[in-house]
This record gives sequence, C-alpha cells and structure tokens, in this order.
Amino acid sequence: MMAPEEFAGRWSNMVSVQRTAHEWTLDFFRMGPGWQNGVLVARISCSALLASQLLELLKGQWQAYTEEAGIPPEQDSDVADE
Repeated sequence: MMAPEEFAGRWSNMVSVQRTAHEWTLDFFRMGPGWQNGVLVARISCSALLASQLLELLKGQWQAYTEEAGIPPEQDSDVADE
C-alpha cells in the first residue's frame, strides 16, 4: 500500500552506496547547482542477495533502454584500443 502523496516518488540525481558483510545501503540525494551538500531523499538497506538481484534487473533494463533508444552497445575497452 502507498499513500497517494507518495505516488509521485522522489527525484534523485546522486546516489551513494555503502556495504558491510551483511548489508548494502543505497542513499539517494538531490543536489542543486552550487550545493555543497545534498538532501537525502531516500535510504534503502537490503541484503547482498537483493543487491545482486537489483544489479541484474538494472542491467536488463539498461540493455532494453539502449536498444529502444538506438544507443550503440558499449565496446570492450580492449577492442576499442585495437
């Protein structure tokens, strides 16, 4: 369940990741022009398993996005240097 005022979500343009042996924490910030410090808009803590699942989900979504947008796939740096 989500309160109606939460449907818009929160804008973030910076993320910080911290981890321990048992937990990953992602802090999402909003930074403005010339700001020295950002405003923390969300903090998500999760297990290493969930962090790995999030990584795979993001990889898949990024690949779909680049294909739909016509962005060429990134080349391996070793291949690009040859």
